[in-house]
Amino acid sequence: MDKIAKSKRAMRLQEWSEMYRAYQASGKTVSAWCEEQELSPKTFYYRLQKIRESELECSEKHEIVPLSPSPCALQTDNISCIKIIGNGITVELPENASAETITAILRGIR
Repeated sequence: MDKIAKSKRAMRLQEWSEMYRAYQASGKTVSAWCEEQELSPKTFYYRLQKIRESELECSEKHEIVPLSPSPCALQTDNISCIKIIGNGITVELPENASAETITAILRGIR
C-alpha cells in the first residue's frame, strides 16, 4: 500500500473511531444513534469491524528478539533476580535492573 493510501486509511479509521466514541458517549442503542446520524446500522457495524481489525493488526506486530540465557540461570554466586510473569511471558532480570528497564518490560507484557 502506498503512502497516500495508508494515510487515507489512517484518517478514515480515525474518523470512524471518533464516530464510535460519540456513539458510546450517547448512551443510545445502535439503532437509535444510527437513525439520528442518518447512518445505516450495517455501515456502523462495517466501520466498527474495520476499527477492530486495525487494532488487531497493530497488536499482532511483535518483534522477536533472540536472547542469551537468563542472567539468573547463569549466576554462580548468590545474586538475587527479579522474575516478571504475565500474559504467558516470563522475564528474569538481575536485581540491579534499572527502573526504566522494568517499566518498559511491564508495558510490553501488558
